[in-house]
Amino acid sequence: MKIVVAPDSFKGCCTALEAATALRQGISEVLPDAEVLTVPLADGGEGTTGVLVSSLQGQWSPLEFGFDALLRPVRTHYGYLPSTGQVVMEAAETIGLPRLKKEEYNPIQASSYGLGYQLVQACDAGYRHFLIGLGGTATCDGGKGMLRAIREHFGSAIPSIKIDVLCDVNNPLFGPQGAACIFAPQKGANPDEIVQLDQNLRAMAVGEKARFAQLPGAGAGGGLGFALAAYLDANLLQGSKKILEIIHFNEKISNADLIITGEGKMDGQTLCAKLPSGVLKAAMRQSIPVVGVAGKVEQQDALLRQGFLRIYPVNPPGIPDEMALQTDYALSRLTLTAKQICKDVLLGKNNC
Repeated sequence: MKIVVAPDSFKGCCTALEAATALRQGISEVLPDAEVLTVPLADGGEGTTGVLVSSLQGQWSPLEFGFDALLRPVRTHYGYLPSTGQVVMEAAETIGLPRLKKEEYNPIQASSYGLGYQLVQACDAGYRHFLIGLGGTATCDGGKGMLRAIREHFGSAIPSIKIDVLCDVNNPLFGPQGAACIFAPQKGANPDEIVQLDQNLRAMAVGEKARFAQLPGAGAGGGLGFALAAYLDANLLQGSKKILEIIHFNEKISNADLIITGEGKMDGQTLCAKLPSGVLKAAMRQSIPVVGVAGKVEQQDALLRQGFLRIYPVNPPGIPDEMALQTDYALSRLTLTAKQICKDVLLGKNNC
């Protein structure tokens, strides 16, 4: 029996590798003879660089310092993939919410300058082909800060570069489904600030740049998708689909009997270009059943209709967030959930 464990990170508590390892442990305790392949994944958000560097035998390039979303100096890094000649970096590494304390969340003030600075440093090091993941930012400035950092360094003589953008969502720049209305609340914006942020984003999409505002992914990273496409001629890609392609996921899951995937929260947004949805689509092409696991589950019926065999909430009802987000607790719950999946779905099969 072959089981593939392919989760995204569980935001705020454990990496994709940690989650995959915990799930594998649970499987091995119940089905010790099963072949278990762990494939930690990402969709352009937190952990994207680590997943690709690990999967493709890449290299880390540390920077002495960068800038977080509040323009404070921070140590940072990006990855290099010799097999493809690409630099991979993620916005969350520099200007992400994890860099800030909860009381510091402020998308009105938060700037994407740090991502632009990181891109400049990589260009100065001689790199010209980039993969940039946009998930998990603390910003909603439409990429203004990033563009300022680039212009301060290069002026109008920006070198010829190729950028592929890994978008973890497919939202447009502005409007009811745009960056401000959908994502600014989780970044700390109140209702009045959401209106202001949406107006700011609308003001950027004028003239010849207006056509980029409705591209799928334009609203990713607080509007960074728009800025990268409109000003740096970047290609906006569905992050989960591109990463699965890069790591040859279809080949890895060949002949699998079951795939277990998941993320911190599975709900309606999971079906909109999120990693578990990408895993599900790849699995369905090979008629492999997929089970989802998540810290929180909403709209379960919609997820099951999409094709998941089962969805398992990792945490018991009523567990406080403070407890659920503790890494050791989360990993123990993932292991227990994997054991339950084996008992519910796999025990009784005699080919393991």
